[in-house]
Amino acid sequence: MLSIFTKAKTAIYVSEPDIQAALDHLRALPYSKADSTPRAWDRQGLLVALQEQASKGALKQVGDMQSIGPGVWALVKPLGVDLLRMPNKPEGLQIWLLLRSAGTDPSALTEL
Repeated sequence: MLSIFTKAKTAIYVSEPDIQAALDHLRALPYSKADSTPRAWDRQGLLVALQEQASKGALKQVGDMQSIGPGVWALVKPLGVDLLRMPNKPEGLQIWLLLRSAGTDPSALTEL
């Protein structure tokens, strides 16, 4: 039986350009010395990782952020927040995939 107090599940989306940029980044990572067979990063694997984080509640509300892979983080934003002038914006949340484009250079560190 459905309660009137049951909250409807909020739709969560991710932009295709974000997916492609994250996959390009992950696929370009060099082989790890600790593992001679690196993880294959495909579209479905990335989406499953995002879905797992969302189903665990780690990506549930605006501002939530989780690491998804080496140099890739998922940040929850309102859907279309970057489309302020778009009429009839859809409702829901959006995952922004943030990338760290450069690796650590041990010869160029700054102590804080």
